[in-house]
Order: sequence, then structure tokens, then C-alpha cells
Amino acid sequence: MRALLLPLLASTMCLVGPSASQNAGPSRAWIKVFERSLDLDALIKNDPAHDRPVRHEDFARYYILERVGGEVRVWGRYLPPQDAWRDNPALPKGTHIGEPPLPVLDGGCSVVTLLIVHESFEVVRAFCNGRA
Repeated sequence: MRALLLPLLASTMCLVGPSASQNAGPSRAWIKVFERSLDLDALIKNDPAHDRPVRHEDFARYYILERVGGEVRVWGRYLPPQDAWRDNPALPKGTHIGEPPLPVLDGGCSVVTLLIVHESFEVVRAFCNGRA
């Protein structure tokens, strides 16, 4: 029995990354799986601030883990990339893990927030940050 559980535990740890209790982020492997099936435009199409098609690849993406009771959730905040990021292909594109973004109170759908159940990859909330 132990021999069967160890590989399962190891594969789960690979998807979680650093300890969820440390306000860290999910692993790169988890993000890759999540983003592979993400249709950001479909998630926010009914938001009042939605005024143009959006793709997650066009954003700088920040992911942080949060433990609530026994459930691990992932907060995703998608922000416009910095001009230097857009203009300089030598800079890393896009993903920030366990690194909180600056707070943004408006921005329409140029700033999108997601709440995701870590285990199931289910997006339980998706919204644009509105307009000032």
C-alpha cells in the first residue's frame, strides 16, 4: 500500500509546489495544465467592463496559493505587461509565482482576477476590475 501511495503523493506535490501555507504559488506544472485549457474571454464575457476579446497570453500573470479550511485555492491576477516587457523579448514573459502584484482598483478588463480551486482547476470567480 505504501508503495502505491508514495508516487501519488510525489505527483501531487509536484503540482502544488512550495507549501501552500506560505502564501507561495502553485507549481509551473500546475500553471501549465491550467492555462492549457483556459478560455479567459469566455470566463469574463458577461462582466459589464468586458469590451474586447482577451487572451491570457497577453497579460503578466500572478498566481498565489491560499488555504481556506481544508481547501487550497489559487488567486490569479492578470495585469497589462510593463512596456519594457512588451518591447524587450529578452525579458521573461508573463508568469509570476508567489509574488503578489501591485493592487489595482480599476482598469476595466485590462486587469482580471480569478479564483481557482487548486485540486480541480475549477474557476469559481472571474471578474474584471471595473472602471474608475
